[in-house]
Amino acid sequence: MSGVTVLNILESSLLNEETNNNNNNNVKQGKKRLKFPYDIIGVDEEVNKELLKDFTGEKTGFVQVGPKKWFFPSGYVKEAENYYNFEPRPDDVWVVTYPRSGTTWSQEMVWLLANNLDYERAEKVPLVDRFPFLEFTSFIHDETLKEFVEENKHCPENLEMVKNTATPAWKLLQAWKQRRFIKTHLPFDLLPPNLLKLGCKKLRSGIEKVSTFLNQEYSKNELDILEEHLKFDNFQNNKSVNMDVYKRVGILKSGEQGFIRKGKSGGWKDYFTQELNKKADKWIEENLKTTDLTFPQIK
Repeated sequence: MSGVTVLNILESSLLNEETNNNNNNNVKQGKKRLKFPYDIIGVDEEVNKELLKDFTGEKTGFVQVGPKKWFFPSGYVKEAENYYNFEPRPDDVWVVTYPRSGTTWSQEMVWLLANNLDYERAEKVPLVDRFPFLEFTSFIHDETLKEFVEENKHCPENLEMVKNTATPAWKLLQAWKQRRFIKTHLPFDLLPPNLLKLGCKKLRSGIEKVSTFLNQEYSKNELDILEEHLKFDNFQNNKSVNMDVYKRVGILKSGEQGFIRKGKSGGWKDYFTQELNKKADKWIEENLKTTDLTFPQIK
């Protein structure tokens, strides 16, 4: 690809400092740090300019990772090796999904099933704190973070939350003594190689199936209450899962459609005109013709 460059951030002092610190920690713990196995390159310069116009929260640019060209903002670069070397535990529960595929609903269901249906705690503690998003800080550019700090400097509570949000989840999770619940949209190739070998569990659909998978037993009445809790109308109005904490500090925009949207697929049809749909189909066809990616036809 013409115009492809390796981002300078790969050689930055910040990355070197972070890597050295983690190497020192691993040496102390007697663990050998794995080298990240994939090349990370910047997208074409012209494409990058266009992307930055649309994705204004990113200030530097975007990268592609490995032969499959997984796509990320620049913040992923300095954390890639940290995600890859994150230490899973046998009792971890991971929800590994594509974005916008029912992840938040699944998180709430799994957390409640694994925590004795503790609705009181679930209401008081935001889902983002109960079930950290592993790579979230990779999407918050340093300059954007400064803007959030400036916007919230007059409210100590909000300012503290912004600062906590800026702390990488892998660092927080390392310090947790209790059972950990972890959300990620990363492909398994970019996650710790020993993740599944340690017995960490992959999510299955269905409340009863997940309950059994987590070795939790509940009465029919308890499962009925959970089902009611997870019904979409109730879930959509649940402040604990609807990212209200991020709206309060400006990370998500207030006044826009809620993070929990409609709970059904095909919503794009409400926004795409026939002309826009044709343009999208043409773009997809042209950009996938040199790959082996295929998508099933749903009728």
